[in-house]
Amino acid sequence: MLNYFPYAKLLAEYNYAIEPLKPEVEDIALAHSMAIKHLYFEIDDIFQREHKKYFQNKITRNLPTTLVEFITKIVPNILMDYLKTHNEGQTIYELISKIVSYESENINEEMANGPEWFEHQPLSYSEIPITEIRQEVINTGQAYIDAIINGQAETDPFYEDYPIINYKNY
Repeated sequence: MLNYFPYAKLLAEYNYAIEPLKPEVEDIALAHSMAIKHLYFEIDDIFQREHKKYFQNKITRNLPTTLVEFITKIVPNILMDYLKTHNEGQTIYELISKIVSYESENINEEMANGPEWFEHQPLSYSEIPITEIRQEVINTGQAYIDAIINGQAETDPFYEDYPIINYKNY
């Protein structure tokens, strides 16, 4: 479900951001719901083909047993095959997690050192305050995350039927 990038972003923020920056649970639940729809959208054709192939010559008198077998044996294989060939969501999640962790570490350091630290903070080799350099990295990371999500929204046919939802953080 991480292949729906808005969900990957919110989940990473929930797992790695500090409290004031964590997304609302309701936003994550909504994104999770959309991620399920995205997953179904992605495997729908495969699911229909495998369903037809599996049930094509089956008789209906053992339908409950046949359904259980399909759900427990065929459906997990469909999902595993999909995840083997479409694992970019996990990669995006890990990338976003690292960006969010970096931002959280920066905020924690600023809070730990207090406001008096800003006047005496270390400088870079070119005498730029370290906080300015970190903020540039954070801004670039956030812009990259937004670009990844916008890129998916512009190229994935799923978004034609389900436009991106404007979450509070996005």
